[in-house]
Amino acid sequence: MRILLSPLTLLDSSSIVVLVLVLASIIGTPGPNNTLLLLCGLQQGFKKAIPLLIAINLGAISMVAVSLSATHLIKEFIVSFAEYLNLLSALLLFYLGYALWPKAKTENKQANFFEENSSQNQSKFIINPIQLYFFQFINPKIWMASLSVIASFQEKLSVFTILIIMSIIGFALNTLWVISGIFVKQMTLNLSHQTISKIGAITLFLCVPYFLFM
Repeated sequence: MRILLSPLTLLDSSSIVVLVLVLASIIGTPGPNNTLLLLCGLQQGFKKAIPLLIAINLGAISMVAVSLSATHLIKEFIVSFAEYLNLLSALLLFYLGYALWPKAKTENKQANFFEENSSQNQSKFIINPIQLYFFQFINPKIWMASLSVIASFQEKLSVFTILIIMSIIGFALNTLWVISGIFVKQMTLNLSHQTISKIGAITLFLCVPYFLFM
């Protein structure tokens, strides 16, 4: 029995290793999600980045679960509308860059992911976690990766296993981007909040051509 199970276990283990490497290359590389997390960590620290961190990963996991369980017809429909997904993503990123850019009326105030409401002592997200959750469903990078790459592991691994591995890798690597933002903040204490916001906005603007021409 051990002899018969060993090849299967070895096959599963090798598939998991490859999947981890693939997911790390997809999730860990620069993109809109990681840019937003880095900027939030840079401006507000780790605690206030947690809602965005959770929203991104839950959204991505939900989207991949839908795509892996979708019928062939639905998958063809999604691929045929990939250009529209690219356009929606590009428009959203442009809006986020515009919203993050310091405005003339608030030049003396801190421009960041949170706008303090002095009357209610609350913070308001420029993009709230719910919006960021649903953004994952129009994120063409995740759709293409799910349909073309992640789906190829379904023959060797269960959907549940794929989603568990994805959640672990996602939270770990996305958290590193938040920590990177905190580290950059410590290294750039002389930069004003307006300068940091402008750098973040420009970074988001630079992501727009990627989605338009990918």
